[in-house]
Amino acid sequence: MSKIEKGFIAVGYQDKENVRPALDVISNVLFQHGMTPVLCVDDLQMEDPEVSMKQVLETVVQCDLLIVEGSRKRIGVGIEAGVAYSHGKIIIYTHERDVEVSKTLRGISDYEIIYGSPEHLHTQLDQLLSALI
Repeated sequence: MSKIEKGFIAVGYQDKENVRPALDVISNVLFQHGMTPVLCVDDLQMEDPEVSMKQVLETVVQCDLLIVEGSRKRIGVGIEAGVAYSHGKIIIYTHERDVEVSKTLRGISDYEIIYGSPEHLHTQLDQLLSALI
C-alpha cells in the first residue's frame, strides 16, 4: 500500500458543532500518524453550495482516505463518500452507537467504527490506522 498522507474528514456542515469532539479526535489521530487532516466544513466558505461542493469533491480526490463522521445522515456526505469510492480511496465510516446508520455508507466503506465516546473513537481509530500504515 502506498503512503497515506492526507485524510479527508466528511461531515455534514450543519452537524459539525454537534460532533466537534469526534472531529477533533479524528483530526488528532490523523496528525499523530503523520497525516494531514482535511476538514472542508471548517476550511471552505459555504456561501455558494454549488461552488463549495465542487471544491470539496476535488479535495476528496486529492486525499488518500476518507473518514466519514456519519452519526447523522447527510446527502452531501454520501456524495463525498461515493466520489472517494469511485476513485478507490480507503473509506472509514465512524458513527456513534445507537444511531440510524446509512446502509449505503456501510456498504461502500472499507472499515466501520462504532463508538460510545470520543475516547473510544480515539482508541479504535488509532488501532486501525496503525494496522493500515
